[in-house]
Amino acid sequence: MVAFVVLAACAGGDDDAATPDRVDAAGTTTTIAATNATTADTSPTDTSPTETAPTAGRFDRPGSTAPDRDPARPRPTLPATTTPVDDPATVADGGWVAPPPPDRVGGADSTPVLVTVFSHNERTRMRFDRFRTDPAAYAEWRQAMIDVVRLFARYGVRYSWQTDFVILEAIQNFEAKALADDPTATDGLPIVTWMADEMGVSIEPHAHECITPPAVGDCGDQPYNYADVAALIEEVTGHVPAPVIGGTSAAERTIDDFAECLEGNVFDAVWCPSVLIGFAGAEGGHATDDNHSGVWRPSGFADADFLVHDSDGALVNIGRGYSLGLFSTDGLAISQVHPLDFVTGLADRLERGEAERGKVYTATLNFNEDALVDDDLYDDIEAVLEVLAPLAADGRIVYANFPETVAAWDAWYGSEPNIYAYLG
Repeated sequence: MVAFVVLAACAGGDDDAATPDRVDAAGTTTTIAATNATTADTSPTDTSPTETAPTAGRFDRPGSTAPDRDPARPRPTLPATTTPVDDPATVADGGWVAPPPPDRVGGADSTPVLVTVFSHNERTRMRFDRFRTDPAAYAEWRQAMIDVVRLFARYGVRYSWQTDFVILEAIQNFEAKALADDPTATDGLPIVTWMADEMGVSIEPHAHECITPPAVGDCGDQPYNYADVAALIEEVTGHVPAPVIGGTSAAERTIDDFAECLEGNVFDAVWCPSVLIGFAGAEGGHATDDNHSGVWRPSGFADADFLVHDSDGALVNIGRGYSLGLFSTDGLAISQVHPLDFVTGLADRLERGEAERGKVYTATLNFNEDALVDDDLYDDIEAVLEVLAPLAADGRIVYANFPETVAAWDAWYGSEPNIYAYLG
């Protein structure tokens, strides 16, 4: 049987059900109306170094209007990375194109684990400030990212890159010169353009938000919230980020905040996400991370609501499973299950019929980008991919970024929720 390994990509959609279905983690699942994942006819991207103009409504849900950007804010001269499409119906979230599901290697009757590989960079100045102030440090980060993205491509991994604002400012400061110094490393394209358009990486925001009021989260030296980071991704790179929330907690937001869309603290921007990965519970912090596998629409962020599916819910949640500690002893001390053991163990349960087949199962593997540089994680990551290679070849796991995972949930399982507890 197949197990999906989620590597941090996602896509969203609205359910067509007239009334919500509510299914808790232990209950019997009812039929849920399917969403329609979309594909796009693409034409070659113009990679000439022209300025990217803002687009009205870029961060809005269809039918609403986003405020204009601050015209005084300087804009980069990097090429746009948004792929043109012939059919406007394939465009979601103001310019972001929802992907099709990945290949179901094991066949239509298989139940793979959808595995997503993803990474974070942070706004923590002690860890990441050097990359935006020192061009040599930026070049080191850039080369490490190029190497690991090529590694993922070699193993068929569908990668989700989740970025906060410090690295985006580093790209704004140093990418033009880095590209001029070594254009061949990224086929003559700026690094994010190359990652997204050439290597199939999903570009997504990640923010430990500074929310005013109240001041919750790590503000760093700028009060960027998720809407600001999404706006900055587009401004710096020309790429429209996927509508994926790269982690939050009930200490930072309510589910209604996201349902009603977020307004920027810094940018005149509105961002309306549809997918959540990484819920840290009521208090925040990884010690209270939710570790379920599967995909569902939480009815709320309170403890009593998060594991209750609401077919009319605003957000699709992708269960991370146990992803902490793959390359970190600190993370492993928090996690109850080693991430690699979780992926292989879940695939084995499905193979033996110990987990119910015909439902969506997810797992994630993640790394921190400063550790990628400082600890030279390339060989360690490749060793993990080597262990998983036979499972991928047999279709027992399928690599998918977060948007592709949602597309598979829709196309393969009719958006039927699954909330699977590996322990207990």
